[in-house]
Amino acid sequence: MGLKKGDIVLVNFPFDTFKRSKKRPAIVVWVKEDLMAFTLAMITSRELNVVKKGEFIISSNHPEFYQSGLKVSSKVRAYRMVTLHRALIIGKLGILGRQLKRKLDESIISAFEL
Repeated sequence: MGLKKGDIVLVNFPFDTFKRSKKRPAIVVWVKEDLMAFTLAMITSRELNVVKKGEFIISSNHPEFYQSGLKVSSKVRAYRMVTLHRALIIGKLGILGRQLKRKLDESIISAFEL
């Protein structure tokens, strides 16, 4: 499966300690094909009423939502990234449209103060 920046995938996303993981959607931020490595940003459906620096909402009302493959409005936490091997990616759910990709870029810049 060829993945690229902006693809939304289902993955076993590790917790901070890497001892446990949770199956959740994530956004592909960077791809290193020759290593089969993908840097992913976490997506959650929790705490949508609070948006912190480095986060943005993918609302079910957004015109590009249908492309995402998400079931409900969700929040991207651009500061919660991990680089994982391809074997941990379960499958592709959808993609970010142009407007939401721009929000992803802005959130990464904000989160890492670039």
